[in-house]
Amino acid sequence: MKKVLVLLFVLKISFAFAQSKVEGIVLDKETKLPLIGASILVPNTSTGALTDYDGKFEIILPQGTDRIEVSYIGYMTKVINDFSVKSGLEILLESSNVIDEVVVVGYTTQLKKDLTGSVSVVNINEVGKVPYANALQALQGRVSGVNFTQDGQPGSGRTQVRVRGFTSFNNSDPLLVVDGIPTQEPLDNINPNDIESIQILKDASASIYGSRSAAGVIIVTTKKGKKGKLSIDAGTSIGYNTIANKIDLLNAQQWGEVYWKASKNSDPNKKPQFTSYFDLNGKPQVVLDPQYYDLSVKDQVYTYTPQGTDWYKEVYNNATTQDYHINISNANDKGSVMFGASYLNQPGIIKTSFYERYTARLNSNYNLSKLFNVYENLSVSKSTRLGVSSQTDQGGIPFDVIRQHPAHPVRDTSGNFAGRVGNFPDVRNTVSRLEKGKNNTTDSWRIFGNVGITADIFKGLKLLDDRHSLKFTVNYGIDFSNYFVNNFSPAILEGVYQITQNSYYNSYGEGTTNTLNNLLEYSFVSDDHKIKVNGGVESVSYKFRDLSGGRTDYVVEVPSYVTISSGGALAGVNGTRNNWGLFSEFGRLDYGYKDRYLLTGIVRHDRTSRFKNGGTFPTVMAAWRISQESFFKSMLNGSQTVNDLKIRASWGKLGNQNTTDNPYAAYSTYGPQDLNSNYDIYSTNTTVDQGFSVINRGNPFLKWETTTQMNLGFDATLFSDKLTLSLDVYNKDTKDLLDNPPGILAIGEGTAPYVNLAKVNNKGLDVSLTYAIGNTDSDFSVSNSFNFSIYKNKIVELKDIYPLGNDGERYTNKEVRIAEGRQLGEFYGWINDGIFQNQAEVDAHATQIGKGIGRLRYRDVNGDGVINEGDRTYIGSPHPDFTLGLNNSFRYKKLYLDLFWYASIGNKIFNTTKWVTDFAQNGTYNRRAEILNAWSEENTSATIPKLTLDDGGNDEGRSSSYYVEDGSFLKLRTFRLGYEFAASWLGGNALNMYAEVQNAFRITKYSGIDPELPQTFRNAIGIDAAAYPLPRIFIFGVNIKI
Repeated sequence: MKKVLVLLFVLKISFAFAQSKVEGIVLDKETKLPLIGASILVPNTSTGALTDYDGKFEIILPQGTDRIEVSYIGYMTKVINDFSVKSGLEILLESSNVIDEVVVVGYTTQLKKDLTGSVSVVNINEVGKVPYANALQALQGRVSGVNFTQDGQPGSGRTQVRVRGFTSFNNSDPLLVVDGIPTQEPLDNINPNDIESIQILKDASASIYGSRSAAGVIIVTTKKGKKGKLSIDAGTSIGYNTIANKIDLLNAQQWGEVYWKASKNSDPNKKPQFTSYFDLNGKPQVVLDPQYYDLSVKDQVYTYTPQGTDWYKEVYNNATTQDYHINISNANDKGSVMFGASYLNQPGIIKTSFYERYTARLNSNYNLSKLFNVYENLSVSKSTRLGVSSQTDQGGIPFDVIRQHPAHPVRDTSGNFAGRVGNFPDVRNTVSRLEKGKNNTTDSWRIFGNVGITADIFKGLKLLDDRHSLKFTVNYGIDFSNYFVNNFSPAILEGVYQITQNSYYNSYGEGTTNTLNNLLEYSFVSDDHKIKVNGGVESVSYKFRDLSGGRTDYVVEVPSYVTISSGGALAGVNGTRNNWGLFSEFGRLDYGYKDRYLLTGIVRHDRTSRFKNGGTFPTVMAAWRISQESFFKSMLNGSQTVNDLKIRASWGKLGNQNTTDNPYAAYSTYGPQDLNSNYDIYSTNTTVDQGFSVINRGNPFLKWETTTQMNLGFDATLFSDKLTLSLDVYNKDTKDLLDNPPGILAIGEGTAPYVNLAKVNNKGLDVSLTYAIGNTDSDFSVSNSFNFSIYKNKIVELKDIYPLGNDGERYTNKEVRIAEGRQLGEFYGWINDGIFQNQAEVDAHATQIGKGIGRLRYRDVNGDGVINEGDRTYIGSPHPDFTLGLNNSFRYKKLYLDLFWYASIGNKIFNTTKWVTDFAQNGTYNRRAEILNAWSEENTSATIPKLTLDDGGNDEGRSSSYYVEDGSFLKLRTFRLGYEFAASWLGGNALNMYAEVQNAFRITKYSGIDPELPQTFRNAIGIDAAAYPLPRIFIFGVNIKI
């Protein structure tokens, strides 16, 4: 017995000496914050440990251990095989952006590897680095199948998002969901630095949002507190904005030469009084027509020079944008808190235009017990816009700059603003317009947030083991926004074009959306099965009201002293109010078997006050992870060529209830109107008197637009996670499109009702690819991400339920026609076949009123020998053949370079500015410099027709292919060079400094300012009406993390 005891004692000592203890800490590689609960395992054994609150661990390694694996959810697993350091081992884990990433998919989350739908996950690092007013601006060109456009106005401008094409005549905007609360408002009141993640639901997976999901769903999640020490993330950036591109316009001398040539071509007998337009003293000398050149006006004295006025220089300026932000966060076992604040100061490149925004955010949650957790997410923002509205149309400031006459001075010799003189263009002095409107303001407040409580029932009550989870959540959200417009317009007394009355206008409006949802989620996980079931009900109510009024004839024109009550005549009072509501039930089932076979089912039923009947939106999605099959693994034979491979398929129905701004489209609305009585009242049967009648005619049979979408795709992770690839093909059929086309007299008073009248199809291909060489541990690393998208749009059906318009079509703008079998927004008009070069060509051509040598020639499309309405046809599509984005990131030690390229190929643009700039006969507007090379007998290769004071009835301003240009472009959208200082230099803190150029470089054949255009009005895609141009921005920024 003693021998046995001695032997056991010896063995125990030997075993103790064979084992070794390792102590260390696990940290986030980027933030250096401890990771609580990270797993340390010895492979093929039951030996393991978890990190504590400080991220520390200790583990006893069995004899013969050659490595340990360190893992944490959302991070890449790291293998440690060097145990020379037994104590104080520091292990840095790198965040994973591949299959173990957690993705928000609507009322719940999933691991990326378990997704059955087409969901794009945005690289959030691109969102908060630069002074964007709207976070979506940072995403342009970075997501396949998603197109972002905007103009350059301060404050986000007109940021528009289209997911997989255009699905509606009226509203193709995707639904925005922030922290689980759907919102109709844009993101320009949310600080981009507060955002943690952005996911975009592109296929039928969006149907969990039912009647608001047809155009896709963008899900935004804001930052929460992180466990560990108190962390501070602060930064600032300064941006220098300048106009990137301009149209080369004529100066005053050149304008006079063009006018003289046009006059001579129109009347060869007309002789100039002098040979030069200006003499050495800058006085006008060519007096072709006194009404154009009688430059004296009232008692103002103007000075003219051959160079004239550079209206670009007078209206545009360089502007400096400032952005400051700070985020403070902390968390422990009891809860978490994150506070964020920011300030953005953004002057525009058009003088006096300005945007300013303050934001504050508080996100927190607290564990009341193991059963209950309460949380809140609250953001408050205040924004101000100053200056004249620089609207994007043919009445806005950018368009006026192009057409303003170059001989027209800004001020007279006494320093007062110069007005229009003689028969110069009917365009008000643009600088005067800006200066006198510089105190116009629009102030807005927005309060957005939610509060809720979650009961973790099984865990809190200890009913079942950890494989089971049952959570119940009650969540209330509010979205309140208001605006106050203060607009004073002084009298304009200079020149001929006068406004003798000053006026003041202000308006107030506010809208509130209340959302309440109750959610129940059950999940079960075992070795072979993974089940998650979600269900809930949601109630949404929206209320809006506004009030506006104005007066004229103010004695004092000092804006700070002007009020509604201090004016003279009442200019009008108006007010509106509208409400709508939505009630929904929804459910989702996710099932996975052996991590290979994945199935998802979704159903939602909506009832809305906008339409009479409710609707149900079902979806089925499935995926097969082939890489988990034993036969596939044996094929690889241990190779890391394919790490994960999944095939996906989905089918579902989605709805769109936001098809009109009028929430009462299904109902007739009534109000007072001044109408012709048609009866003998006051001794006449034509008396106009006020009565109560129909304002808008409703259609009780209306229903929302419904989209049926099918999607096939696959996701692959290759070459030891170095390459990720996603590919999707889809088909979207949208039926019951709404519109209110021109009515017929039989409907009586009121606007024409909306009707369901069309069906449209979008089909396409989305490809995303990312490839990385090296990692952040390497001295040198390269990462390239690429996305490619194709979509084809077609109007499959358009009901002929209304009579044709006078111009022979139902739904048309001047440049656009919508018709069955065509793409939405195609350009329509005559085909320009060049310029008549000689009399033989003129004689041989079909009958064309106004045809002549040097004039535009139009094609006889129907071959009847006459150029008329029957020769109009489709002359171009604004939809691109394909788009692509490429992001190159290079890193050498702490130095990095990021390049982002974006291209749109094959899209056409209808350049409406050419109507002003290309024809001498179109009034006395300015022209682009290319008109100096207009057609002549000596210059027959020109594309601009012969200079004349009229086109002889040739109607060259008609909608034709002359105005249609190739809008393809390649842009270097972002160039960023930065340096990350070593944390060891800063006591463990991180400092990043960078310089960046946005809108740095472009290649295009387009003659306008910018081929990247926002949608200016309904169905007007790719029409250039002189948008506020996108600036080129030079940025220097600093970020520090403590």
